[in-house]
Amino acid sequence: MNAVRRDVLGELFSGEAHETVQGLEELNALIQQCAAPQKASITAPKKRPQGRCRVRKATHYLRPEVYDRLEAASQRLRDELAPHVRVSKSRLVNLALEQLLEEIRRKDDPRAVARLLEEKS
Repeated sequence: MNAVRRDVLGELFSGEAHETVQGLEELNALIQQCAAPQKASITAPKKRPQGRCRVRKATHYLRPEVYDRLEAASQRLRDELAPHVRVSKSRLVNLALEQLLEEIRRKDDPRAVARLLEEKS
């Protein structure tokens, strides 16, 4: 049996197809579906847990010896307190700054801070 090979796709593109090709409607529907622009799915941003406060990222420069001491303290506390207490350099810096700012507020004397800043310069 010597069957003649037929180029169905070539006939479709050239417009030479005279007979109905089986599955043409389904193929056309699939092409239209894939060619149609998809609407971007809009999702609401994930809500943060109520108990956590937001943080702001900031860059501040530390002297090398201060950074080394912070690194050592962070590692020591992590070794001794983990997993019971979350220890990070950010949390240690926040704690130290909160205490310093509270002391400045209580003393209400900027000269005391100025003296400390001059000593550490």
